Amino acid sequence: MSARPDPKGPDTRGRRMFEKISGLPVHILAIHAVVVLLPLSAFCVIVLATVPAWRRTYGLPVLALATAAVLAVPVAQQSGKWLRDQLGFNPKTFQHGIIADDVIWYALVFWILTVALIMLDRVRGSQGTVMLVVAILAVVVSVATVVQVVRAGEAGSRSVWEGRLATVSEG
Repeated sequence: MSARPDPKGPDTRGRRMFEKISGLPVHILAIHAVVVLLPLSAFCVIVLATVPAWRRTYGLPVLALATAAVLAVPVAQQSGKWLRDQLGFNPKTFQHGIIADDVIWYALVFWILTVALIMLDRVRGSQGTVMLVVAILAVVVSVATVVQVVRAGEAGSRSVWEGRLATVSEG
């Protein structure tokens, strides 16, 4: 007995979860998780990097937040690719995709440094050159990650909204 072929073709079988939720494209929902959770967790990591006394108390909740943020990125990316395929080629959407493809790399480095900051503090304490270097790198990468998220979001919103809303002139 053979399996029935998927009417949408073999390309979409693995990506069904990235299509729609309650009639809305998953991408619309997933990007909100990324644009809220990544900057929020980056802010928290900057605080932990600059206030060592808070690392033991708030480190694991911040790590959980950062993990959720990083996990939202591939969902946003895959759902965005599905949405792009539905809408067809648009140069602005293509540019958004190029910028957004890099977000995962920033997010992964951010997550690794978050883990290092929190775990090194638990193992070695908050003092020392290694902790100082990790804390500085965590701050720099946190800022860079937020910048990349903003760049991707800006390009994405321009690809959707630029030229679609009437300009309101100041009177």
